[in-house]
Amino acid sequence: MEITHPEIEAYATKHSSPESHLLQQIREETYRERRMPHMCSGPLQGSFLKMISCMIRPAKILEIGTFTGYSAICLAEGLVPEGRLITLEANKELEERLRTYFSSSPFSSQIELIMGEALPLLETLPNDFDLIFVDADKKNYLNYLHACLPKLKTGGYLVFDNMLWYGKILQAEENMDRDTKIIHQVNREISSHPSLVCSLVPLRDGLMMARKIS
Repeated sequence: MEITHPEIEAYATKHSSPESHLLQQIREETYRERRMPHMCSGPLQGSFLKMISCMIRPAKILEIGTFTGYSAICLAEGLVPEGRLITLEANKELEERLRTYFSSSPFSSQIELIMGEALPLLETLPNDFDLIFVDADKKNYLNYLHACLPKLKTGGYLVFDNMLWYGKILQAEENMDRDTKIIHQVNREISSHPSLVCSLVPLRDGLMMARKIS
């Protein structure tokens, strides 16, 4: 199920700022060489993430799920000059390529790639992030929500990707598969959480954006 009509998405992409040469290289190599290349954010969502980051001007960003690094580089665009982005990736096969991409970017000194499973790594990180972006294994989305909230500063922003899950969230709950049920539960918890205000944006596969107010 298409969330956005392909021609509408193509029009929106055409009329958004273009991706950099490096981002184009990452996207093209991802689609040529990786399984499930659609996991790459791509130019439209990438420009949106960049816009969010540039509006917030975060000093510290956490990303859970690096994949091939597209979204990390987009988010790094908005960092303050001394800012830092930490990105967590479990797939060791991606490490060499990620380090090559990041070292080629203008943000090589600001992006820190940490390889390993996210949940134990989260326990080692401080509680001072201005922006957290989650785009990793869906089975752990609820765990990521609970682990990330204490890591986020009051006034900080939390963004989850794939929150419309190809339209599967419209099914009756008894018909949902495991991942869809988890995503549906995360949407419910975020939208009813007393410390969060949120907006579920139907861009690509859905971005849940929440601000921590207390």
